[in-house]
Amino acid sequence: MRKLILASLLAGLCAAQNAQAFSLEFTPASQSMTVGSSQTYDLWVKGLGSELISGYDLSVGYNPSILGLGAVTYSNKLNNGDINDSVFFLTPGAGSGNLFEVSLLSDALLAGQGDFKLFSITFAGLAAGTSDITLTSNGISGHSERDAFGDLVPLALTPDSILNATATIQGNGGQNNVPEPSALALLGLGLLGVMASRRRKL
Repeated sequence: MRKLILASLLAGLCAAQNAQAFSLEFTPASQSMTVGSSQTYDLWVKGLGSELISGYDLSVGYNPSILGLGAVTYSNKLNNGDINDSVFFLTPGAGSGNLFEVSLLSDALLAGQGDFKLFSITFAGLAAGTSDITLTSNGISGHSERDAFGDLVPLALTPDSILNATATIQGNGGQNNVPEPSALALLGLGLLGVMASRRRKL
């Protein structure tokens, strides 16, 4: 049943024409964390002008060997603070998370959104390294217009630009797990000293 509802809602998002362009931006664009800690990124909608967003289907990608997907907090811009006035899903995958939301409110109640935070997403650091956090738009709907049959159909919005993000994860000591060259040199000298000492004893 859930898949049937989702499919029908997605069909509504796609049955439209392009409208005003805008941008989607992760903020901040980069963050650092240690293994075992977490950081949150906000996805902002900018440049809507007089347009509005009534639904979206977005995919967030990341390196699952470095990052783990945590909690997602949806903004209230599509339901005006009442979670019963929008339908939203989070579907996690291997190195990805699909976020879907569609408003049940009229265009009049959604008007005047301006620049706003669409959702916040948290990642946990699993291992040292750097991972891109990418966003892909599978469909975004704006205001509705009546088609030739008199039915209200939402216009499809195409992002003019998408600003992705990065996450750098360090070891628990606040440093990466690769020894500095100087440390490697000292380790080599120490091993040579031990070998020389053993030869003298033999």
